[in-house]
Amino acid sequence: MQILVAAPGFEDKLLAELAIHGISHERIGDLLFEVADDCPPLSWPINQWLNAERLPIDSIGHAAKLLRERGPYWQCFELNHLRRCQLIQDKLLKVKNKEFAYPPPKALKPMGAYCLIDENTLLCAAACTRPFASGIIPFEQDRVNPPARAYLKIWEALTLLQHAPQTGEKVLELGAAPGAWTWCLAKTGAEVHSVDRAELENGIDQLANVHHRQCDAFALKPEDEMADWLCSDLICYPERLIEMIQEWLEHGHCLNYIITIKFQGETDFEAIKQLQAIPNSWLVHLFNNKHEVCFIKHPSISGNSMPAWAPV
Repeated sequence: MQILVAAPGFEDKLLAELAIHGISHERIGDLLFEVADDCPPLSWPINQWLNAERLPIDSIGHAAKLLRERGPYWQCFELNHLRRCQLIQDKLLKVKNKEFAYPPPKALKPMGAYCLIDENTLLCAAACTRPFASGIIPFEQDRVNPPARAYLKIWEALTLLQHAPQTGEKVLELGAAPGAWTWCLAKTGAEVHSVDRAELENGIDQLANVHHRQCDAFALKPEDEMADWLCSDLICYPERLIEMIQEWLEHGHCLNYIITIKFQGETDFEAIKQLQAIPNSWLVHLFNNKHEVCFIKHPSISGNSMPAWAPV
């Protein structure tokens, strides 16, 4: 079985997605959902515990022993019996959970996830699709340089992808103002070509590797632009973004995409279905997303399901 973790406040989106696919589930607390292992790619979980097990335990030491037999590193998901969980955690290898800025100081270890359903039932999975049990990556926020919190989305996407633009590569960012993503992408060392009708804030356009154009992002055509990465966090109807993505895919020279799909009103599950069908891509709800999902495409992605977390 798998355990799906919903982002707080977005449980209804995950439930709707399960219903559309006809996936039966058992709800465990507010944010955990048990489903079969063979469920199709889903966009709304912020973590998936793979090959999860329900194990009877008769003591704290017994629970810790069962976890150690299945993997070295574990993190508790706070569900029930938190004091008992802490006593279990104390018997496991220590895991630092300090906040960090992007990029992580070193590769994030694969960690198993566990919780207690009741005092005598352990729910655990040695492999997850994201590096922390809750799916929440503990970023240290920069409250000075980026002009908006949207930079956390691109940090999260690049962390999950485990690849980033490189020095010498060209990033084309559409709908860049006020410049939160531009600021973050410039830190990779790539040449960032930002496009928006508005100016960038905080002097971001003065960075040596940022080249800003004030024009309509949709006026640009792939046959006129060469880029290694296409990135966008602009506000737009999903169907227009899908049309743009397809134009770039058909042209063929851009291989890497990180694009926010924002929903206005109801969630557009037909748009989600279309994007999930694109090879070598993920469609994921990031913790730092609102009523939106992130389309990520990269040559390293195989299939459309996020694999077990394994640092490259």
